[in-house]
Amino acid sequence: MTLSILNPVHILSVVIWVGGMFFAYMALRPAAISTLEPPLRLQLWRQTFKHFFPWVWAAIITLLVTGFWMMFDALQKIKEGTYGICEGCGEDIPEERLCAIPWTRFCAKCAQEYEQMYGSYMESSGFENYSDLRFNREDITEE
Repeated sequence: MTLSILNPVHILSVVIWVGGMFFAYMALRPAAISTLEPPLRLQLWRQTFKHFFPWVWAAIITLLVTGFWMMFDALQKIKEGTYGICEGCGEDIPEERLCAIPWTRFCAKCAQEYEQMYGSYMESSGFENYSDLRFNREDITEE
């Protein structure tokens, strides 16, 4: 249950930090350059950062806290011997799934049921076996 709260908070912190910096550089900066004289631009940036940086620091602290919490939760599961056991059905999560998604808490079947129940379900891409993928690029080789 804790992870279902930590993950969205962790992601929201990233969105606030990175999204805010993206907005400032890609939207606010060009608008300020094209409409304001240099002294007014400086005032705009001072006020913007005065209001934005408390959010950035809160986001950074939240990222660190939630990240460490999730990491220590995983370490605790390893210590208890419950890492790799599905929280839905109690069965072992296949090693291939754990290698692909080490933070997963569910086997594929339970994850699909969970996603359908909570609205984040996406239909399969059609690739059930990713070894069928072929690359036609010179910089990627198959071994």
